[in-house]
Amino acid sequence: MQNPLSKHVKSAFITFLISVSLVAGPGVVADSAEISLNDDSVRLAGDWSLSNSGFMLETAVIHNEERGNVASVAALRVGDAGSDGLTAGVGLKLAYVDPDIEVATVQIVPPVAFSSPSGGALALGGKFNYVPTDFNRLNLGGYIWFAPDVLAFDKMDKYQEIGVYAGYNILRDADVFVGYRNVKGSFKSDGIDFGDLTIDSGVHLGIRVNF
Repeated sequence: MQNPLSKHVKSAFITFLISVSLVAGPGVVADSAEISLNDDSVRLAGDWSLSNSGFMLETAVIHNEERGNVASVAALRVGDAGSDGLTAGVGLKLAYVDPDIEVATVQIVPPVAFSSPSGGALALGGKFNYVPTDFNRLNLGGYIWFAPDVLAFDKMDKYQEIGVYAGYNILRDADVFVGYRNVKGSFKSDGIDFGDLTIDSGVHLGIRVNF
């Protein structure tokens, strides 16, 4: 069953992405935009460089038609990781997760009434990207974000997001890639412990445009 809030979550976050790109000003430069999807889910994301400071802003929204939605904003310090072709960033991500109500209900036997176990977290983590010197049309990368109970709020107790990908530069400013991601959180609502709920998991295909 599709989450009844999914349209509102997607619309609000897409509006946010557009607003950032239009009003952030000359100090913020768009780096890339991407879409990745499979039969069940889609992820939209954008990266912006904050002038020449070495900081980057990443915004993303994930919609899984069976499991729920995730909206996030991350700020990272990025730079050369000490090896040719390897860049990395570390920072903080603010994520809000809205699980599908039926996915949450499956965890409760017998079923009881409860409010939506949505919540958020301030996750720690980062990402990396590697372009082999001798095969510079290829790129490999990944990311990991984690927030323990102390950094979670509302009805969330824990948050985890991991992903890896391999891409190929088909045009000077465009990549196609295949990847895997797993996003999950631990929730409690109205005295009920739902445990870990997976919001999105699986292999996906994507396109990234670099500006």
